[in-house]
Amino acid sequence: MDRLFRFVQIFKPDLINIDIDKKIDGENYICNLVMVYPDYLLDSEFESRGIRKIMQLFKYLENAVNGAIVFIDELDSNINDIYLEKLIEYFMNYGKGQLCFTAHNLSPMNILKDRKKSICFISSTNTVHLWTSDGNLSPENAYRNGFIDDSPFNVEASDFLGIIGGVDE
Repeated sequence: MDRLFRFVQIFKPDLINIDIDKKIDGENYICNLVMVYPDYLLDSEFESRGIRKIMQLFKYLENAVNGAIVFIDELDSNINDIYLEKLIEYFMNYGKGQLCFTAHNLSPMNILKDRKKSICFISSTNTVHLWTSDGNLSPENAYRNGFIDDSPFNVEASDFLGIIGGVDE
């Protein structure tokens, strides 16, 4: 609990502690995490989605740093871009395991682009494309410029005409 508290406190500096609220229900304990702030207590279920996601990721990131292979779908969901980049940098510098993740956010590509075999693109048809450095082209720009068939960047704004609303052409 102490390591989880110190981890969350990086993102929430005003957090004083994380307590465990225990209630007895017959032969079972019901435990909830309670976030302790200077002027109030907050059940962790009422924290922001980002903080709840950070708390959920803690054990997986800890395992990956300590040598495990960990897969995380949508690592970037509900996490501030800057925090996401710092977590990835931390793992690159101190991790002993392997962290495999999917993301919709393109910023991790800039951090990983110089690491061989660190970026794979998966098309909507489940074809895997391994990124290899090609001159000055960044993986983000390659992706935006249609490197992957059926990628979101191969969709035009005009494709929505007559479907969502607007004028049919």
